[in-house]
Amino acid sequence: MLRSTGVTRNVDDLGRIVIPKEIRRTMGIENRDPVEFLLEDNYIAIRKFTPNKACVVTGKVSDDNFQVGDIWLSEEGADLLMKKMENRAEKK
Repeated sequence: MLRSTGVTRNVDDLGRIVIPKEIRRTMGIENRDPVEFLLEDNYIAIRKFTPNKACVVTGKVSDDNFQVGDIWLSEEGADLLMKKMENRAEKK
């Protein structure tokens, strides 16, 4: 569901809009990251673009990536995730 952030920006002469730093930080959008535009009725939504089959850990896109539930992982991403989970379990 869309909610108002209370932040407004003007469209410049070239049709550009600056996404506020706080929103970029919250959404994990870095400089030069691709974003996609979604339209519904009178709304425009912008979200960080993630290619199909992109590993959620490394961002690597490959036909070798595999799906676990709703996420995609590369072998490297799965290894990193497992190591992090093991380290976390050892600390408890």
